Formats: sequence, C-alpha cells, structure tokens
Amino acid sequence: MTTNRELFDTVVAEVERDYQHVFEHEDGAVPSEDEEGFVQYEVFEALPLGVSTEVFSNFAVRDALMAKANADDKFTFVLCNKIIHHAKEVADAGTFGQSDLDALATAIHMQVMWEQAERAVALGGMAIEIAKERELKMPSIMDASRKLLMAQQMMGMDIAEMRVKMGKELTPILMQALDE
Repeated sequence: MTTNRELFDTVVAEVERDYQHVFEHEDGAVPSEDEEGFVQYEVFEALPLGVSTEVFSNFAVRDALMAKANADDKFTFVLCNKIIHHAKEVADAGTFGQSDLDALATAIHMQVMWEQAERAVALGGMAIEIAKERELKMPSIMDASRKLLMAQQMMGMDIAEMRVKMGKELTPILMQALDE
C-alpha cells in the first residue's frame, strides 16, 4: 500500500527531475506573447506526466502539492505544464476521465494562486466543457478558484499576500496530514 507521503514525494521528485528541461529567464528579459508581462520559465516540448492522475483525486496529496506550489513558482510551472499537456492528450484521445478533471482543476487553482487569471479562465472553460460532455463531476476546488478570481477582480483581493500567508499557516498542517 502506498502512503499519502509516498505519493506526494513521488510527484515532487518527478517535477523536480524535469527542472533540467526548463529554461529560466531573468525577470523582464522575455516578453509574454499571451498576456502582459514577461515569461520567467519556458519549456520547448511538453513535459509528460508520469504519475497517475488519481493522485489529484486524493485530497491530502492534492492539497499538500498545492501548498508546495504556493511556495515555489518553478514547481508550479512544471507541474501545471505536465497536467495541462496530459489533459490535452487524453481529451484528444477521448479518454478524459474524472481523475483527469481533478488534475486539471488542481492546475487551474495553482494558476489562480499565481495570478495567471487569463490562463486559469481559459483552462476553466475547457474543464467545464469536458465535464459536461463526459458527464463528470466538477471538482469543488473549481468553485474555490472561481471565487478567488471574482474576489481579485471585483474587490482587488491581494492573492499574492494570501498565498504567502496560507503557505506559512497551512503548509505545516497539510504536510502533517500526509502522514495521518
């Protein structure tokens, strides 16, 4: 039996192994083509997701991964790249399932937490469309992501400050939950 800690460590190790495929640019060096601002990380080929998307259906593991992502933008970039490209592959193959939707919802939430609103909204639209087509259950994290986007856009919520605060307050609890 694989423990939640082992699942978490497996995903983290896979993501960190792929750091070698990521080009890191100096702040302000490469303009973004899609949005205002600049690109900090870039990959030239999609990074494959080597773990089962079932791991993102396990709330203890998923939440610990999101906590790690809140503290590490490079980790977030690589994990989101892996998840998003996996989601596109299985959608194109017609095999997109509930665990794939759970994984995509996790990536969307990570995008929201790193203030990538346009990308999160586009991915959210894709997730909603696929969920309807395949009669899948929309993960609850999607509702949280939507509420955060609305709070940021309508009330000017400082997501960066919240991300840092959550990291300090919740990460120890979420990491401990892996061992329970």
